[in-house]
Amino acid sequence: MLSGILAAATALLVSHWAIAWGALRLGRRAGKADAGPAPSVRPSVVVVVKDEAPRLPQLLRSLAVQTRDDFDLVFVDDRSTDGTGDLLAAFAAAHPQRVQVLAGRALRTSLTPKQQRLDEGAAAARGDVILFTDGDCVVPPGWVEQTAARFADEQVGVVFGQLAVQSEGGFVQDQQAFDLPLFQAFAAGSVGLGWATGGCGNNQAVRRRALAEVGGFAGLGYTLTEDTALVGALRARGWTIDVTVSEQTRTTTHPRTSWRALYHQRLRWMGGLWCAADGLTRWTVRAYALGCAAAVLAVPLGLGLGRWALLLWPAALTLGVATVAAVGVTRQRRGRARWLLQCLPRAAAFITGQALLAALMVPGGPAPVWKGRRLGLRGAVPSDR
Repeated sequence: MLSGILAAATALLVSHWAIAWGALRLGRRAGKADAGPAPSVRPSVVVVVKDEAPRLPQLLRSLAVQTRDDFDLVFVDDRSTDGTGDLLAAFAAAHPQRVQVLAGRALRTSLTPKQQRLDEGAAAARGDVILFTDGDCVVPPGWVEQTAARFADEQVGVVFGQLAVQSEGGFVQDQQAFDLPLFQAFAAGSVGLGWATGGCGNNQAVRRRALAEVGGFAGLGYTLTEDTALVGALRARGWTIDVTVSEQTRTTTHPRTSWRALYHQRLRWMGGLWCAADGLTRWTVRAYALGCAAAVLAVPLGLGLGRWALLLWPAALTLGVATVAAVGVTRQRRGRARWLLQCLPRAAAFITGQALLAALMVPGGPAPVWKGRRLGLRGAVPSDR
């Protein structure tokens, strides 16, 4: 038994090191490409918003000072009730030639609200390349220019950038400041190894022609993670998936401030990936989540039964996660030494969280809530209201 567990743990650790290497390799290559000139493609920016009044002014200010100004902006207001509409109307009045504000239409039952709103925005956009972000984000001045530059290669269908989360104190916020760079390092590493499995929807761009080829976001079928579904669909059709790691393309967002909000966000992410139409993404995530569950179970079994060999699995997984996280964290954080010291315990917390989420992926399991709407994990969408 010892030899088998040792071999499996070694393979697990090496696979994480490979992902970390892929992320580092891609980072070096992408960093050079980020410095290149912008192509002739015309960009558009699409933002779906709902009740974003507290954070939206920061995004609007950041969009107004972009180093490239030949792009149009489309905001899709998903029936906000908190003053978001007034902020958008004022912004559109200040930039009448470039800004459109659309009111969300009645929802269809075959899609999530986000999928439908994204398609509405993309249909109104005028650019060859469409950049997406969220209403609670802030984009750096070079975001549009540098992201559009990644499409100089006609084979590039999707580009996703990095996302930094501002830790505002407390375990919930600090864990997100660890988790998000970890997720992005996994995504970048998979691209670096040639099997892209995901991206970040609040910092993602797609070539219009590629989006049309898959039938828009509606063509992806019902999914809670439309950003990852888009990556999988375009990879399957031979499009190149690219990543940008430059600070000039890194968006910033605010963390969820409560356990409840974080739970629903991560349940939605896990549900979308667990049920992904793309087999590579679906089975990679399922195998990984079940590996996390096995690691959690191995700890009490190994300690309680004196089967110390069982502890090799959680030890290898924790060290592997910490290694990948270190790649993501060191790209984004100041005071890196403190964050690197916290990688091991936070890696253990991440593994535990993934195991718990995997346990919820059963038929009839709990449904996540997004923007006040309860969403089915596998397709049941509530009626419009």
